[in-house]
Amino acid sequence: TEFWMANESMKQAIKPNRFVRVLLIHLGCENDASLMVMASNCLLSLIDLFPEISETIVDAKGLKTLEEKGKSFEYIDVAENSVKLLNKIAENWPTEVWLSESPISFLNMIDFFDTSVQVIILDVIKKCIHEFYTIKQFDKQMQDCLTILVNKSAYLNIGNDTILIRTLECLDNILSRLNECQNHTSNNIDEEDQKDDDD
Repeated sequence: TEFWMANESMKQAIKPNRFVRVLLIHLGCENDASLMVMASNCLLSLIDLFPEISETIVDAKGLKTLEEKGKSFEYIDVAENSVKLLNKIAENWPTEVWLSESPISFLNMIDFFDTSVQVIILDVIKKCIHEFYTIKQFDKQMQDCLTILVNKSAYLNIGNDTILIRTLECLDNILSRLNECQNHTSNNIDEEDQKDDDD
């Protein structure tokens, strides 16, 4: 509340980064639900006010904590806030978010969320997909994502235009990336064959 009401000079004086690590510790406190909810709310408010704290969350191994919230659904409010945090962080750190495997954890459980949160999960996936360019990366992570997305699409509310469009965009982006990877690999092979012929 103080941050929301503060002017710019006060915000700079308080230095919000100092709170991030403590809040992440509280977010991981499984034996106190109210503390986890409060910590997730505070982190969400902080990242709305100060998008730059995304870097602090990444540096403090906060993505691991958020990934754990995607595997545990005892507290749906905490899980929903974690998805929203991932979406904010993925704006500037899509590769780090993807490598944490948080998006896959939440995608695996997408049918447990309401429509508005499903849209956010698909947005996170879409942001991360743009960071992958090689067959090796597709084989390891993108193939899992494609499989889950296809399997889960039967449970999604595709009568909702936004869900349908986001799902199709994710599928299209994955297939486009794979196609680019194959073309790139094929071109490299052709160049190597030509070099051998020249030699």
